[in-house]
Amino acid sequence: MTAETILLLAAVFFTMVAVLGGGFTAKEISVPTVPGPGRIASGGLAVLLFAGAAWLIVTAEQQPLATSGQQPPTTASGETSESSPSATPPAPSVTATVTVSASSAPPTTDAPEPTEPPSPSSTTEASDQETLLSLLPTSVRDFCARSEFGLSELGTRASLECRLPSGVLVDFHWFASSERLEDVFAEDAENADLTAGGDCTAEQWSYRGTWSVGAGNPAVGKLLCFTSGEEARVVWTYDDMSLFAHAVRADGDIGRLHRWWSDVAAATHTL
Repeated sequence: MTAETILLLAAVFFTMVAVLGGGFTAKEISVPTVPGPGRIASGGLAVLLFAGAAWLIVTAEQQPLATSGQQPPTTASGETSESSPSATPPAPSVTATVTVSASSAPPTTDAPEPTEPPSPSSTTEASDQETLLSLLPTSVRDFCARSEFGLSELGTRASLECRLPSGVLVDFHWFASSERLEDVFAEDAENADLTAGGDCTAEQWSYRGTWSVGAGNPAVGKLLCFTSGEEARVVWTYDDMSLFAHAVRADGDIGRLHRWWSDVAAATHTL
């Protein structure tokens, strides 16, 4: 018989004493008549016994599962393993592991957009620029940069603009066809108002014709020598390479421009 049962039976007994005042027999137990104060005391005791029984019942229901008769888990060696705060929790199932991994993964950041490779046209243009630069003497090429005017306005394969310490500004344009080179040269000759003839020397700077490297050699290309305002200008071509050049001295010193052109023009052709 449990403690809760004993308390309940005792509480019932004293309740009967308080209500009936004694004077009854329960099996072999004979209860005499109880006066008023005794009945009151029996009623109070019955209340306390009922409360005690109820507390025991509630406490028994709240006890952990281990106290109701379950055995603690055993280890692989067969020894009883008591649970403690430091005990290793059971491993999660495969499904739980996958779920946790997916939810606890750090947020991905936006990867940098890959740099697009250069288009075939831009690659060819860069290669043409390098080829044109390699044709020039070192005294010129170190001062050259890409010419947007030539590429956009003249439609060249490659164009360079070179600002030299000597005071000469010279453009080199490499055309895709000789026909386009002829058109640009003819336009410059028309703007300079030059007809065939004249001379291109340090003493006379008005000429439209051809030029060659050394006396008696075949012509290399076409040549213009002229002045425009206070500027001295010289335009020449390399017909076998569809290459066009235009040099200017802003101070109008035709003697110095002539000497510079003679050296650079010949050196470019013989590279």
